[in-house]
Amino acid sequence: MPEYYHPFTSTADASSSLRQTLLIAGLRLIGKRSLQSTATDLESIVRMRERVEALAKRFLAGSDDDITIAADTIGDVHVERVTPNDARREVVLYIHGGAFIMCSPLTHRGITQPLARYTQCEVIAVNYRLAPEQPYPAAVNDVVAVYRELLKTVNPKRITLAGDSAGGNLVLALLHAAKAEGLAMPSSTVCLSPVTDLTGASLSIRTNIEREALLPGERMHELAKLYLNGAYAREPTASPVYGDFTGLPPLLFHVGDTEILLDDSRRAVNQARNCGVETHLRIWPRLPHVFHAFSPHLPVAHVALKEIAEFMLSRFNSPD
Repeated sequence: MPEYYHPFTSTADASSSLRQTLLIAGLRLIGKRSLQSTATDLESIVRMRERVEALAKRFLAGSDDDITIAADTIGDVHVERVTPNDARREVVLYIHGGAFIMCSPLTHRGITQPLARYTQCEVIAVNYRLAPEQPYPAAVNDVVAVYRELLKTVNPKRITLAGDSAGGNLVLALLHAAKAEGLAMPSSTVCLSPVTDLTGASLSIRTNIEREALLPGERMHELAKLYLNGAYAREPTASPVYGDFTGLPPLLFHVGDTEILLDDSRRAVNQARNCGVETHLRIWPRLPHVFHAFSPHLPVAHVALKEIAEFMLSRFNSPD
């Protein structure tokens, strides 16, 4: 698997490129401006959550006759089960992004439904508690609780983890917490544009601030402060890049080359490799933050999600 993966290299991709261009323009015009201007008081955050949920329900949460979606609780935490017909025994535990303050399993069905289809695994999306009402470590505790409960009924080698942005942070935080607790590791982990350093030390937060289509680099410290609520930023379950990756399962990172979080992925990849962990990095040219979520309208998102599914399936080990 090459270090840098370029999806548009051969056939006529004019329509895909046009959709990509329109998506980026729309994200800059609506998404980035909204994130730049929204105040961080609770009332403003709640209104933004409602807008995002409404937009996702209208444009991103498509239906699939071969997939059933149902609400459930695991370990007293709300989850959404996305289950394909004739599902395999393996499970994908998915953690959504949203800057720790918004989004839900519904907003990320553009990822969870294709993953369920391409892996033929049940995808369990965690509806963890959000800041500022429930700051760190509430979200970490929720995802660990779900994973701990899953281990009671599912062999860890039949579990894979995945998450995007803040959810990618929580996936890595889960691994560090599980390691500290002595829990068995899953078969693999996938991180889509994860936030791995809440101190804001990654250089790309500054160098890509104008190229970034969605996230406002100038507000990242403010959002991190809102989530941490005074907690130590370099704690591995808050900023996983500062943790010891030794013993973690195979990792796959996807990130866009114009993202402010590009170096959050690069630094985490380097840390994992220095600890002897099998780690793969895909840097996608000119694609926005977590472009995978736009799969209903962006063909290249399916290219990426199929690759992720192949990675997950290849790392499942059939237990005795």
